[in-house]
Amino acid sequence: MTERLFMNSWRLWLTCLVVILQSPSLLFPQPENTSYRSFGSILADDAKTVWQDAGSIFLSPLHFNGGAWLTTGAIAGGTAILFSVDAPARSMAARNQSSTADNLFAIGRQYGREVYGLAFSGGLYIGGLASNNNDVRLTGLMLFESITFAGITTTVIKSLVGRTRPYVN
Repeated sequence: MTERLFMNSWRLWLTCLVVILQSPSLLFPQPENTSYRSFGSILADDAKTVWQDAGSIFLSPLHFNGGAWLTTGAIAGGTAILFSVDAPARSMAARNQSSTADNLFAIGRQYGREVYGLAFSGGLYIGGLASNNNDVRLTGLMLFESITFAGITTTVIKSLVGRTRPYVN
């Protein structure tokens, strides 16, 4: 059942993506007086933006003030405290397994994969490029950045503290 539900929802997502890519100028009209830029210059500017944003985000702790460090410490401390309920929560989840819950969470596990978000962000970006719609292109670029930067941050932090996905080990 999960596989059938997954395939039907995948077709729905794919149909929505095709519609968005074919008609972004209808959904998000651009002003008439936009200046023409070459494809190469747009890609170069966008790559430069991603690089600058990455530097700004990943180097931001170097510029934290006392309040930002206090907030960071509180979040890290709260997370460490929650580690103490890890074993009881895992035990309770194992006792309460059911095929219905497994099917429900399988959908979330599939759509939680980065590939879907990256495909959608790439579709928006390419659709914005194809239709010369800067708003759609930049939305795709920002979505790509957020997924990529969050994935890098999460992977590094989980590796440093020895936490991986439950089904990885």
